[in-house]
Amino acid sequence: MCECFAGSLLVSYSVEDPAMGRALESASAARAVHFLEEAVPDWCFEFCRSLPHRFAQVDVHPGHEQAAADRIRADYLEIALHHSAPTAVIARLRDPFQSPLIEIEAVATTSVSAGSAAGGGPFAFSAEHTAVYLPALGTASVTGTAAATHIPVVGVLDTGCMSAANLNVRAELDLTDKAPVLSAPDSFGHGSVVAAVLQDVAPAAELRIYKISTHGSAREWTFLAGLLAATADDCDVVNASVGFGLRDRSCAICGRDYGTTRARVFERLLQETLDLRPETTFVAAAGNASANEPAYPARIANAICVASTDGSGEVSTFSNRGAVDQDGNPHGAFVLAPGGDRLDTATGLGADRYVASYLGTDWRGTSFAAAYVSGILADHLTYQGRLARQSLAASLVSAADSAVIHRYNAQDHGAGEAKRL
Repeated sequence: MCECFAGSLLVSYSVEDPAMGRALESASAARAVHFLEEAVPDWCFEFCRSLPHRFAQVDVHPGHEQAAADRIRADYLEIALHHSAPTAVIARLRDPFQSPLIEIEAVATTSVSAGSAAGGGPFAFSAEHTAVYLPALGTASVTGTAAATHIPVVGVLDTGCMSAANLNVRAELDLTDKAPVLSAPDSFGHGSVVAAVLQDVAPAAELRIYKISTHGSAREWTFLAGLLAATADDCDVVNASVGFGLRDRSCAICGRDYGTTRARVFERLLQETLDLRPETTFVAAAGNASANEPAYPARIANAICVASTDGSGEVSTFSNRGAVDQDGNPHGAFVLAPGGDRLDTATGLGADRYVASYLGTDWRGTSFAAAYVSGILADHLTYQGRLARQSLAASLVSAADSAVIHRYNAQDHGAGEAKRL
């Protein structure tokens, strides 16, 4: 099975460069063109149009994605050279900010290592969550008796959320269909567990649920729409327990290496939305491929990248590790947090530890490590008020404890295990 979304390209180009827009209007390779502002609610329109780039999804003939991308690039160059001097076109193509991007649309998957649970489906935290994982987060520097100064809002980009009295859900938005729907039920379970962990760590936080996936995988286009909606809604923290490149292999159909999928269109949108919302912090899961580099988008430098431990100082057997960003430089905000573990019966390594059981599944993974960290950040904002992303990330890194990580080294483990601020 190809890990791209068949028959789809993602395109991004500068609003100051009309050539790509004209190329998309006339491209014979394009069956239909959809812009990002059409995929999100009306209240996100002005925010979307304020971005310095436009983002589009292009329907092409399935199986001909690369050929269609090449044809659109050729159309773009022909139009650009017709309206601008060759030196100006070359300068634009060399500029990372101005250069247009055309990519095959990727599929993102939840950063989870699930297992079958014995018996029923009601939600229940594991004994480890209560007795090991929460205590491992440490004690907040501000006590619970202090007066709250801010109600933090956390955007959860996931599979939706269960209805539960102990979850403080402010709003729901389902982006998985043709038109946004103001309800996001979760039939898969992953998003519900992420939300429950986050709420347990940050009881005062309000949650905004953005359903971008139904069964553990999401179109990159839907992921983009969720990211845009969450930042347009001015969330304090955006939790993304999904990522690209979780399977370390190349696709024989499209030729794309999904062990290293960078998804530059997503990277561009993340950078531009965070530039417009400097008090929004993006938290993402490092991935569950036991790899020496984190998956995207957690690997992007302006994200908080979270790997998983078993709660006792060992990195989870399934967790990606490696504090490296998209350019191969040290990642400035790489931390670890509890996510459970899985017993490898062949080697005897690991242990059968999980975060919660729900819908007949034991849930463990870097997905939930990210949720613990999002909860830490939201709980801190409750008593400190809104903070700039850079300041909040710096506090998280400073508070992390490297001493509790067995055989710690900065290259693999970043700042260490995340602690309450």
